[in-house]
Formats: sequence, structure tokens, C-alpha cells
Amino acid sequence: MTPSPERNAALARVASIAIETVAGTQWPMRLAEALRDLDATWQESAEVCADVAWQARAAGNSALVLLDPEHVIDPGPGPVICRAYRHLYLSVLRYDFRCRSVESLLNQVPLSVLNADPYSWALYAFARLGQSRSDGLAVMEQVLATASDHPKTASPAARSVAGRSASRPRGRAARPRGPAARGR
Repeated sequence: MTPSPERNAALARVASIAIETVAGTQWPMRLAEALRDLDATWQESAEVCADVAWQARAAGNSALVLLDPEHVIDPGPGPVICRAYRHLYLSVLRYDFRCRSVESLLNQVPLSVLNADPYSWALYAFARLGQSRSDGLAVMEQVLATASDHPKTASPAARSVAGRSASRPRGRAARPRGPAARGR
């Protein structure tokens, strides 16, 4: 379903306000609350949070400074707020190529939460691939099958990685590890 022009405008306002306030210490909390007030979907959260996280990082006030890893794994204040914190924090880790940290944190998030958030799964796949772990390819293929129409999730890099799967020798499929393999 395509969001209405009003919905897109509301999300753009939320992102704009967050970007205007990235110099302060409350911008992640205010952004998460604004997304909660809109009852943002995972797609909307990923879109807004990835862009705002980049802007805040560029301004020298990264979400990594203002949030703790517990914000990523604690289901505390509600699903939309927790998802926004997760998207903000993990996006910055991704921008910094801190693949082990992304993987470690996502290994602590319940599988039921990850299954409702293909963007976080895409970050997990990125983390695995960034560590030269071939099972990340299988995760990325699953993400693309689920969310290939979402630009922040199915980025050009993800598409090129998925294209390499055709070159994998038959009978040597990558086996996913991490949250899915643990059966959480």
C-alpha cells in the first residue's frame, strides 16, 4: 500500500524536525516518540531513522553517543520506539562498518521482533557479509524476497550481493547462522 501524500508529509516533518535538532541530546527520544505518535511501520522507521542517523553522525552527535546498546535489545517503551532506537543505533554502526557490533546486538534481539523488521535483518546480513561470512548471503536473499521493494532495505549494494548468489556452486548453499539458526 502506497502512503498518502499526507502521511509522507507527516514523516518528512518528523525527519526535518529531528535533523534540525541533532545538535541537542534529546533528538533520538523525540524522533522515536514522533514515530510512535504516527504509529510508523518498519519501512517508515527505517527510511526516517537511516537518514536522520546519517545527518546526526555528520553533525558529530551520533546516536551512538546518546543511546546505549540496551536501547537496541530492550523491548521497554513499546515496539515503535524500540524499533526506532534499533534503527538509529544500528544504522550508525553500519555507517561505521562496525559489523561485529551489529551482529552481536542483533543476536540478542528476540527472533519474533526481528521477523517483524526486515530492515534489521538486512543490517544483520550486512554485518555477516562485512565479516566475509557467506551465510550473510542467504540472509540477504531472504530479506530481498521479503522486502525488495523497500529502498533502504534493498539497497543497490544488497542487490549486487544477491546477484552473486547465482554464481554459488550447486549443492553448497549457505546456511544462516545467528538468531534464525538459534530458533529464538
